[in-house]
Amino acid sequence: MSRSDSDATQTPERKSSSSALLDAFRTLTSSRLQNASPTSASSVATLAHSPGEMSSIENLRPKKRQSQTSDANEAHYKQEEESSTTLTEGIDISVGKVLGGPPRLYRLLHHLDPSQPEQTRVESAKEITLILREYPIQNVLTIWERGKDLIEEGKSGKESQAGYNLLEACLNRSDLTGYERWHFYSSISTPLNAANLDRRLDVLEYLTEQGRNIEGIENLLPSQLASMLKSSFEKSLAEREERKLSKKSQALKDGKRAPITQVPLIEEKTLYSLLGYVMEITKYNAKSFLDDDVRALLMALLNICKRTRTKTDITHSLELMAVLMTRFYVSIPVLSSCLEVLCDIIHQLAELRDAAYSVVRSVLRSHLGHAVTATLLELIKQSPQSTVGITSLRGAVFVLHRAILSESESTFPAVPLASLLRSLRSCLAFQKSSKVDRLEADVLTFAIDLIDHPAVLDILVKEQDLNDLLSVVETCLSNHTSRLRAKVRGTAFSERHSSPHSFVTADPGKFDDLLLGTSNPYERAMTSLRTLSAHVDVPKESNIIDVFLRSDCAHFSAEASRFIADYFSDETLLSPSRENWFNDARKLVDILLKDRSVPAEVRLRTVRTLGRAYSTIEAVAASEETSQFARLVIENVVEESDLMVQEALLDITISVAERATDGIFQTILQILEASIIPQRSSSYIRPLPGSSPFASEPRFPNPLSKINTEYVVRMFLLHLNRSAGRAKNLYELLLRIAWHADCEPDARLAALKLLFRIRSDASYHIVVNASAESEDLAASLCRTIDTAAIMKPSDEEMTQRASQILEEVGHAAMHRRVSGIASSSKSKLARRSSAGSAIHALRPTWMYPGPSGLPQEPPTEPSPVLLSSPSQENGFDADYCEVLEIGRLMELVISTLQQGADWEVYSYIVVHVGAQLTNRPLFQETLPQIKHLRNVICEQVRNQTFNEPPSYTGLKKSDVAICVFHILTMLISYHNNFGKNEQDEIVKMFILGIGARERTARNCIHALSVCCHEMPGSVVKSMDQILHRMTQIITQSNIAVHVLEFLAGVARLPDLFRNFRDEDYKMVLGICFRYLQSVRDQRERTTTPQTPVRMSQASTLRHSGASRDFATIAENDDQLKNSSNDLPQYVHALAFHVITFWFMSMKIQDRPKHVPYIMANLSYTDQWGKTTMEEQGEVTMDMIERIAYSDRDETAPDFGFAKESDGQTSKRTWLVGNSLLTIDTAGRSGLSQITRRRPSYTRYSLYKPLLIDPPQHQVPLALGVRAAIYHTSDFIGIYPEDVMQEFHAPISMPFHGSTAGQPILLQDEEHINRALSTFDRIPALDSHKIGVIYIDADQIAESDILANTGGTADYNAFLNGLGTLTRLRGSMMNMHGLDRSTDTDGIYTYCWRDRVTEIIYHITTLMPNYPLDDPRHYQKKMHVGNDFVNIIWNASDRLFHPESTIPSQLTTVYIVITPEAHSPFRQSVPLSNADPLNPDSGACVSYKVQVLTKSGFPATSPATDIKIVSGAALPSFVRLLALNASVLSNVWTTRDPSGNNTDTYVSSWRARLRVIKQLRDRVTGEREEVIGERRRSVVDGGGNWRSSISTAFGRSAEAVERE
Repeated sequence: MSRSDSDATQTPERKSSSSALLDAFRTLTSSRLQNASPTSASSVATLAHSPGEMSSIENLRPKKRQSQTSDANEAHYKQEEESSTTLTEGIDISVGKVLGGPPRLYRLLHHLDPSQPEQTRVESAKEITLILREYPIQNVLTIWERGKDLIEEGKSGKESQAGYNLLEACLNRSDLTGYERWHFYSSISTPLNAANLDRRLDVLEYLTEQGRNIEGIENLLPSQLASMLKSSFEKSLAEREERKLSKKSQALKDGKRAPITQVPLIEEKTLYSLLGYVMEITKYNAKSFLDDDVRALLMALLNICKRTRTKTDITHSLELMAVLMTRFYVSIPVLSSCLEVLCDIIHQLAELRDAAYSVVRSVLRSHLGHAVTATLLELIKQSPQSTVGITSLRGAVFVLHRAILSESESTFPAVPLASLLRSLRSCLAFQKSSKVDRLEADVLTFAIDLIDHPAVLDILVKEQDLNDLLSVVETCLSNHTSRLRAKVRGTAFSERHSSPHSFVTADPGKFDDLLLGTSNPYERAMTSLRTLSAHVDVPKESNIIDVFLRSDCAHFSAEASRFIADYFSDETLLSPSRENWFNDARKLVDILLKDRSVPAEVRLRTVRTLGRAYSTIEAVAASEETSQFARLVIENVVEESDLMVQEALLDITISVAERATDGIFQTILQILEASIIPQRSSSYIRPLPGSSPFASEPRFPNPLSKINTEYVVRMFLLHLNRSAGRAKNLYELLLRIAWHADCEPDARLAALKLLFRIRSDASYHIVVNASAESEDLAASLCRTIDTAAIMKPSDEEMTQRASQILEEVGHAAMHRRVSGIASSSKSKLARRSSAGSAIHALRPTWMYPGPSGLPQEPPTEPSPVLLSSPSQENGFDADYCEVLEIGRLMELVISTLQQGADWEVYSYIVVHVGAQLTNRPLFQETLPQIKHLRNVICEQVRNQTFNEPPSYTGLKKSDVAICVFHILTMLISYHNNFGKNEQDEIVKMFILGIGARERTARNCIHALSVCCHEMPGSVVKSMDQILHRMTQIITQSNIAVHVLEFLAGVARLPDLFRNFRDEDYKMVLGICFRYLQSVRDQRERTTTPQTPVRMSQASTLRHSGASRDFATIAENDDQLKNSSNDLPQYVHALAFHVITFWFMSMKIQDRPKHVPYIMANLSYTDQWGKTTMEEQGEVTMDMIERIAYSDRDETAPDFGFAKESDGQTSKRTWLVGNSLLTIDTAGRSGLSQITRRRPSYTRYSLYKPLLIDPPQHQVPLALGVRAAIYHTSDFIGIYPEDVMQEFHAPISMPFHGSTAGQPILLQDEEHINRALSTFDRIPALDSHKIGVIYIDADQIAESDILANTGGTADYNAFLNGLGTLTRLRGSMMNMHGLDRSTDTDGIYTYCWRDRVTEIIYHITTLMPNYPLDDPRHYQKKMHVGNDFVNIIWNASDRLFHPESTIPSQLTTVYIVITPEAHSPFRQSVPLSNADPLNPDSGACVSYKVQVLTKSGFPATSPATDIKIVSGAALPSFVRLLALNASVLSNVWTTRDPSGNNTDTYVSSWRARLRVIKQLRDRVTGEREEVIGERRRSVVDGGGNWRSSISTAFGRSAEAVERE
């Protein structure tokens, strides 16, 4: 190739004797020059280089040595020249000889002769070198001929060094002839492998003027350059390896790594200089190179690029390669090899990528452009014989990609699109590397960019066939999908789903980043294909859709899945009218629905599309096709893992199930069962021998198994009233779910929430409750918001518990319940998150209040087709109805209690089974299981083998015991089905519960209260043990109230103590006395200064079953604190009442013997040593004295006891002890009415002296005036004092020397009479008013409830058992506001009383309605709304809520009675039509009784938790509850809000006693004042003071003085 004019070498004219010889040499070699490259300049594009392009090489090239002469050398030369003048004289220096040198030159030439010694020759060469640099010597070739052997191989270093210096000096001339150049070149050209290659290169540069002038050697030098490159590169490699070994050995020797310094090596520097020199030669002497020379150079460069490990080698090689390939013709094989290496560099070396591509770009613009494109296309084609590696392929794709689509490369040769696509398609056949996925990504990116290019897109739209393009895309997508599926196979879905569309992440600077950018090519492909589909016709669009379907690209591409979903959203595509509609549906399911990596929103749209299609298919397709389609969709429920998609699938499932055939319905059940119950094991609850029944670590629930179960529940509720068989099948499935130990706990709970809400009405028809009715009991396991808040540990404690769990069971166990197997690549992350998962698992799964227990509201009406017991009376039809096997549910409960279960499941069962047991009709056919359950409970209580909660819950075994005893309490209602021994055992278990655990004592006492009414015979047998246990626990403040209420109730049931002996009575009394003594001791301790107890030292109270008890109520709650302060008043008063009740229950002949024992224990010695008795004790003793000798104490005054003939009456009242004695005496006959007013009673009696006429011989009793009236009615012969003295010692006589106990006569004064009037208004009976309200079916409004004027037969029977029907008009009793004159509040009411208590019932159904004057029934509300206690008969089948149903500011207690089973045929009947004596109206039916209290009110009742009571025992049980609640309400309402006064409640007896005491204090005070005044008057003025005092008090002066 020719050079440009600017590059031509300007050779100066030379006048040399050898010019003719040089011309002849050129002529001889002209034939070689003519065979140079034939390529013209016009056919080859010139490669333009900027001045700085070759700077890297030129900087490394050694500079031309400059002649240097020192002053010392000049002086030496001058001296030598002068000394040798004589030697040079006469020497002929002519042409052909050395000319122009100093005289000593000849001598030095002689010494340079090869025959001279080495040292002499070396020194001579050095001196001649200096002369050549100083003098313009001619014919230097003669000098070199003498010394050229110095550089030959085998010479010493000194000789070589001197020889090369001499040669450079010879060449450092501008007038060398061609012959001289050839001669000098021949000296250094052989051998090429010799040492000192760098010196030879320096010589060559001097010889050719840095490559610009090769005259004389133009036929020799080009062919030798490739060999020189190879030799230099080999020496460079050897040098680098030697330095590497040297550094390694030095590091091992010193024991530490030596610092590496990047100092250029000699041979490396020579190589770079040689590359630069070759570049210069090719630039200025292109015509001198043959094709073989170029090929050899390129192959040498390729060899360097392939073998070197130094990027600088490649950089310099690329620069020379660019020059060679753009200036010379390169054959196709060589071009292919060069492109392969260049593509390899482009792919692998990011730092050299631009340089390598620059070479390709330059070649593409040159004469070889078309050959390059064709070669690249052939390069990426694959065949069995192809040896191209993947790196070269990827680089080639990159080059084509950039060259074709880059806007700046528009001058490149055009490439046919069809050829390009075929080559890309063939490229994808490469399978010789594990990184083929990256090649496919490159090809796919290329194809995508072709589609996205506007110009190419236009061509594609016009193309009739897109098969090549679509084939390329499909192959890439299919292979990518296969790799992804292989990669995630065996990996948990949760890990796959985190990055389902992931692509191999390219590191910064890597080839993938450059080619693919930051976007995912597979995702981009979806968008590009979708864009292409929008521009093509329908057949091509169908082909594109086929690519999406066949490649399964929806597995990793959200865009693809959306495109497919949009395409099939047209319902006509899945219509049976299309030929392949079912296959399309199957593809849609397989590609989008079954692939869990498809985005959830796309899969959700797919499910909805299938759901809409099903509606059409069901209407027009055959039943077989419809069934197949339904199964195709529904079977995905088993493996689905997305919540929203699963719900959509389950919605379709429910829709299909509603209209499906029995066969399809059974298939649906199988699918649902497979989606909930793990198939890997068929075992049910089977713990390992010796293992804890509970999992020691929390279980991690799968939310989808829960939602699946909830949909089963929904299906059950939908079929409950429609299909008995299907509802029964669903019930059995729920049982299997609840029973199966391998099911997730939350799924089992979802099933249990329905199972334990199943109830039966009175006709045995199944109904499902909306509520579980167990919230109160759930508090015992801290499953309510309030109790959980108190038990909630701190974050630090939660973390500590989680760490303990992880240490105990290991990290793997924490995740064993998670679906799938964790990927090893994420195991570390799983371990790091284990503690967090454990903390999450510490939170309870079920809680009150919480989410609705059922997924939808159950039907309100009982099922007409599903029953708990077959009976012709309830319309049972075997062809239409089914009976639920409730016995299997009980077997589940029994198995769980015996073998244990997951704590969440176990806790739910023990809390909720009791509430279900209250519905006895439900268990009509399960009596064997009920008996078995009783046996299991009793055995576990006896042996203390019921399960202990896991440690992480913070609960104790006693908390579980509360629930176990609750179940046993509910079993009391089944006592008629148990034998006598079994009933006895139940009572004994409760006795064990009283003493075994403190927290169960309360519940067991309440249960025994029910047993007293239901199983009195068993209680009688164990009464000694009961009393013994209560004696032990009576001093516990939180238990005393329950013990005393129990004893008070037993006292009102004579059958329970009919066999009592004196010791038994003393034990009961001793319980009360022990409590009273403990209170006194506590009072003394509190009044004695003690070290205060810090609040921080107090143990934290837990809310449990006794959370409503005053003893376990949080102290920071003001309301509850006040109630707990007021409760001891009630308990204290209750203790005295129990003493009274039990004393009255004794036989009359046994009472007197117990009086001293009672007196001794009621009196005590206080801290000051004074014997005293409490006020309550005083009135109790008063009552005991009253009834100790009498069981008939009801008396009434007789205001006409004296006739006129009996004479005038006179009245006197004395204060006698703690009583007031009033005597009305008829003065003539002495007939007297005696009124004895005592704190506990007022008794009236008559006294009449048996007067006879005096004997005839007796003198008249009256003389004078009195004799005149003796026989008239005005005659007064007897005064009350006389009658008084009949019962007391003479009032004027001292009593054992003291008058302290003598009666005190009260004067007829106003304040005395007022005090007596006040006393008489205080009733001796403890009277209570209690409301009774009837709620009929479906009533919720207060006005409707109060409007009831009648109730059911059992309600009326209940009223009859509460008391006695009493006429209001004319009644003398205290009716507590009921009208007794005009029948405004009705004609009758019910009343009840014993010797100390009276109850007046305000019954709304007995009160008339006044619809015109009182449409809201405020008159009735006025009565019941002001009653502290209301009895609610709830026949509405709805939960009673006091605040919303019958709100009241004063009512504190509601006793709610609910029939155990709803009767759909129950109707309200008037009272007149009811038969209160019919046992069927109440005796054979059981009722749920629960006491609801106002917020803050202490809940001490035995029915705080629901109790089941038979109709026969219901009235007495409820009356006792109401009476205790009324007393407690009186205490609570009179409390002191400040808490300073704890004795604010005063009973009627105590009030009467206080009147007596106040009267005594006043009279005694006045008396002392009068005595003092009289004494002072006598001293001052004399006189008889005794007569004055006696006159004042109506006593003798002597008596007054003594007093």
